[in-house]
Amino acid sequence: MKLSTNRQLHALLNQTGLMEQKASLIYSFSEGLTDSAKELKEYQAIELIKHLKTKLPSEKQTVAEKPKDPRQGVRRYIISRFYLMEGAKTEQQKKEALGVCLKWVEKHFKGDLNSFDLQTLFKIRNAAENALKDRAKAVRRAVKMDDT
Repeated sequence: MKLSTNRQLHALLNQTGLMEQKASLIYSFSEGLTDSAKELKEYQAIELIKHLKTKLPSEKQTVAEKPKDPRQGVRRYIISRFYLMEGAKTEQQKKEALGVCLKWVEKHFKGDLNSFDLQTLFKIRNAAENALKDRAKAVRRAVKMDDT
């Protein structure tokens, strides 16, 4: 990554108050390859910078408002993978898929989805992505076997 990009990244981390979560954010945007800003590829750093710019406090935000918990977006993403896996379209199907998600997290990560820190949530997110890919492969194999 360019030095100017690295400086911009660190400035935005400070402005957004997310410097303490720097390693977790970098880990996520590097697709789990690193937690060091120096090792980010230029395009990954630019994506992270774009993300951080959306987190800058707006002028309308009052001092009394709390910033959003960055873990919530990761949790929602994890749950959305299970909606896809389960083919959930209706509210009832989404509730059932949420139950599957929570049981899966409990079984594989030994805890409640709301109890994990950001870095662990990124690991769960990656595992959910892999589970979705494995599910898609299994469906493709089943279709091939039915065709023969």
